[in-house]
Amino acid sequence: MDALRISDSYMVAMKRVKGSTGEENIASFFSNEEHNTNPRNRCIRVLEVLPIPGNDDEKIIVMPWLRKVMDPRFRTIGEAVQFFQEIIQGLQYMHENNVAHRRVTVSWNTFGF
Repeated sequence: MDALRISDSYMVAMKRVKGSTGEENIASFFSNEEHNTNPRNRCIRVLEVLPIPGNDDEKIIVMPWLRKVMDPRFRTIGEAVQFFQEIIQGLQYMHENNVAHRRVTVSWNTFGF
């Protein structure tokens, strides 16, 4: 779901996650100051985590709004090579921090503006 953050009209995406999956903890871990400033960290930054009133098992993760990988399409082979190098670098960084991403497909990947 997309939205505008009221404080600054920043375009954001909101994702509802179950607490039992650990997704919120992992996303927040890679968004802390230590990891957020590391250029090898390719994880989408968490801006805020919102509770859902009356639902202790789920939360809403607020992240920057990202565009689709193939929009616009790569113009050169070099752009495509760089894309895959950055994906591999991000996965290596996650693995070095004892996190395994189990669903790696182009369809879920996005780039920031």
